[in-house]
Amino acid sequence: MAHESIDDLHHDALKDVARRLRADLPDLVDETEARLHREQPEVIARIDSALLREGIAATHRGFAALLDELAGGGSGASDGLGPGPAGTRHVAFAAAASRAGVGLDALLAGYRTGAQVGWTHVERYVAEGEVPSAAVMAMATASLRYVDVLTADSFEGFARQAEAAGGARARERQALLAALLGGDGDEALAPLATAARWPVPERLAVAVLLGPARGTEPDGDAVLLGHGDGARVAVVAEAGTAELLATGVALALGPPVPARQAALSLARARRLAALVVAGHLPAGRPLRWEDHLAALVVHADAAAGAALRAARLAPLDGLPDARRTMLTETLAAWLDHPGRPTEIAAALHLHPQTVRYRLGRLRAFFGDALDDPSARFELVLALRAAA
Repeated sequence: MAHESIDDLHHDALKDVARRLRADLPDLVDETEARLHREQPEVIARIDSALLREGIAATHRGFAALLDELAGGGSGASDGLGPGPAGTRHVAFAAAASRAGVGLDALLAGYRTGAQVGWTHVERYVAEGEVPSAAVMAMATASLRYVDVLTADSFEGFARQAEAAGGARARERQALLAALLGGDGDEALAPLATAARWPVPERLAVAVLLGPARGTEPDGDAVLLGHGDGARVAVVAEAGTAELLATGVALALGPPVPARQAALSLARARRLAALVVAGHLPAGRPLRWEDHLAALVVHADAAAGAALRAARLAPLDGLPDARRTMLTETLAAWLDHPGRPTEIAAALHLHPQTVRYRLGRLRAFFGDALDDPSARFELVLALRAAA
């Protein structure tokens, strides 16, 4: 029998069962709904009654259509309930159930309940008439196949709803982010915060995300992610800044400010990010604005920094690159440890006598500037700007 075609499985019996299922549809719907109320009352309470009954009816009609398809008398796809792309109603029903807060497991359990109710009617039809065993086996196989179809359609419906919800949530959060960066007041922010499910804290900080490093993506619940001023940004409550930095994600975090000054925090974060892009600060790790104030000051005006470098380090112009680098390193160490050759030697891993020779050369190049506090300060800035 395993190799017999469906023509040998008594099409008339399958068609008769399908016909009787459609005739008994009101009873099937009532019985299924009653069982669901008894077995899953907390789930049923979430779904609109009319939608529930239509979903039950569509499920039973779909099985009858599948039996017609097996008998060669019709196509389950023609009813919009068959396997594959035709099961659009069940996909839509699953999406609606997901929106109502019904879990996937609960929905599939409901479908199993409907299958059990339908099968009790099939068993009665079999007992009342002479249904060939081959037709019974075909119906049992069809029932299992139909449950697989419903499961696949349910997964698709839940996936579609999750995607739609994710897109809607992203839009709602972007709207809130735009309002924050635009300096909107509490009256405008309140409904946006409710829709985005992200309470606006009194004080917050804005970070510019520079790409993944060794860390993980910031928590989408604790952090407001989106785009602002052409950058991918994250807004976090002041109390959550340490946790954000601990993720290890490469970012430039602006200072904490009152919520209405979020744009100021972003502007400072962008300035810090620009120093990373320019190579003045290390990349691939989280940076905090407050920790790099000197670099921000030194590089605040690129033209002024370049002019300062040119003016103060001019005595070293024309030297071979290796000699210029050697004397520049020695100058930086001397500015860190003025008048202390032994400490300079330790910092440069050199013999003190070598350091004394180099300091003599620096004296020859820079003269009295090494003794002038203002000139030394400018030398420090020039070296920082050149770093």
